[in-house]
Amino acid sequence: PDRMDEVFFLVSKGEERQMQTYDMVFEEACRLVGQCYLELAQRGSATEKEVVATELRNLQLRYRELTGSPNRAVEMAIIQLQPC
Repeated sequence: PDRMDEVFFLVSKGEERQMQTYDMVFEEACRLVGQCYLELAQRGSATEKEVVATELRNLQLRYRELTGSPNRAVEMAIIQLQPC
């Protein structure tokens, strides 16, 4: 194989890893939104999008306090719940 094939393979592998990471973060974001929604519903609380987003913002604050950095899945979930 020539050098360009090797470079293409490495770039392709890097992009594949990025997509896998994105997919994992997206799946976790979806799980968090669902779990938050179910907990709110179970308590008899409002389950509107903004209420769920507020709960996730609170979770993000607690996560940052513990780790010093934001959780990517929570951040993605909050962004997805913002009004268009």
